[in-house]
Amino acid sequence: MGGSRTLRTERLGMQVWKGRHAGWFVVQTVLVLLAPAVLCAFASLSEARRLTSSQADIAARVLMHQAQTMSAYAWRVVDELGPLAGRPCSMAEPTLQYMGSISPYLRSLLFVRDDTIECAAGIHTGMRRLSVLLPTLSALPPGRSIASVAGTASSESRPAVVFAQNWNDVTVVAVLDGQYLIDLLNTVADLRSYHVEMHFGTGASIRSQGYPVGNAGSMAQVRRLQSDDDTVQVSVTVPAEDVYAAWRRVALEFLPATLLLAGALGFIAWRLRLRQLSPVESLRRAMRAGEFYLCYQPIYDVRQGQCMGVEALMRWRTASGEEIRPDVFIAQAETHGMIVPLTLHLFELIERDVAQWPLRPGFHVGVNLAAEHLASARLVPDVSQLRRVLQQRHLVLVLEITERSLVSDDDTARRNLEALRATGALVAIDDFGVGNCSLSYLHRFPVDYLKIDRGFVSAIESVDGEAPVLDAIIALAARLRLQVVAEGVETDVQLRYLQARNVSYIQGYLYGRPMPCGSLVTWLLQQGHEPLRSVFSQEEVEVPA
Repeated sequence: MGGSRTLRTERLGMQVWKGRHAGWFVVQTVLVLLAPAVLCAFASLSEARRLTSSQADIAARVLMHQAQTMSAYAWRVVDELGPLAGRPCSMAEPTLQYMGSISPYLRSLLFVRDDTIECAAGIHTGMRRLSVLLPTLSALPPGRSIASVAGTASSESRPAVVFAQNWNDVTVVAVLDGQYLIDLLNTVADLRSYHVEMHFGTGASIRSQGYPVGNAGSMAQVRRLQSDDDTVQVSVTVPAEDVYAAWRRVALEFLPATLLLAGALGFIAWRLRLRQLSPVESLRRAMRAGEFYLCYQPIYDVRQGQCMGVEALMRWRTASGEEIRPDVFIAQAETHGMIVPLTLHLFELIERDVAQWPLRPGFHVGVNLAAEHLASARLVPDVSQLRRVLQQRHLVLVLEITERSLVSDDDTARRNLEALRATGALVAIDDFGVGNCSLSYLHRFPVDYLKIDRGFVSAIESVDGEAPVLDAIIALAARLRLQVVAEGVETDVQLRYLQARNVSYIQGYLYGRPMPCGSLVTWLLQQGHEPLRSVFSQEEVEVPA
């Protein structure tokens, strides 16, 4: 029967813990499922951007290298023609014609004075002015210059690049055919749907076919390069749709790792879920969060007619306001090895609360000790701090031994109790008569009080009736010279029956319910010194005729 009760308590406890954490677990599960997907999305996007940017960088470097190769060749031709500048055209023209015929990139070679073309190769013989030949070109600056133009007089839609160098009063001009560059830009652009643009100097742009007008979009990748002498600029743009396509490819490559990560996180979440469902973790978290509090039930001194002490009872109110039943969390604490930490937490709460109590010297404060703690070498040092706090206020500590489990080490338990009694603490056997160890406790341990279980008190049906087991317990206590505390006293009939048998102390709803610290302070000030009959109204106490 006891085993089935424990099983029911375990099941109820697990239901309580599951109920508390179900909502949070749903959140955790959603986060676990989303985290790998979000991580994969960001990682794959970053990798796609890196890949497309790297590929665009390679393309830009290829274009820059080719543009610089063409520029170097054009400048070499200009430098070779420089010594002929200013000579009669009849002397320079053969060289111009020869250089123009063997040059792979150059369209025209010119000698220009001011705006007049004095000598040329590769242009119409009637073309005598540079501004007519290159209508979009601004005036040539002095010294060495380079500029790209949108077109020439002979081919308005075909761009060109103008290289110019002053020699005395004559400027040597080499016009590079832009078709080479356009073919190169289109070839590179077609490889990956790039948009390619190139500038020479401060001139017009040379662009690949299909170059878009306007902003390329936030997802587009743009790679820009500039030559060391700042004469050539290359820009390669990866369209947004290509970045998205690369993103999809990389995401598919990341998919196995994402699934593995999701599985690992799912396993971790499952383990965390088990920990959250664990009463051990829940108890620890509740203690850290301050969810436990104490209620104190007054104990009435029948002879003196006033409150002589209280029993500290642990209560648990969760952050959501839910009250966890003591029989649930105490049984869980005992089963899972958390009863000692919970008891120490109870000691801390008592130390905090007693500072508010208006008490006379000798007032008793009862605390429950589990068998595990009782037989532990830690008991005496664990109790010492609470005992010092109570002694400073001239209060008496009562250690109540519970019978929910057997004491594993009688010798250690006995030494612990003897050591604590030597410091002024008292010992009581709680719920006497219902456990398997009651009589053996009397024989093995030093005891000051017997607390009779409420089950025997509830057997009292009338003042003149009989409760033989209760009478036997009271008689046994008298023979052993032990004080008796009757628990669960709820009616005046029970009170009179116990008074008739010289029971000194009662505890139960007839005198006072368990109450939190603030309510206890008020109760002690208003009713703590009043006899029991003056506390209750006639309706609350049924006195038999």
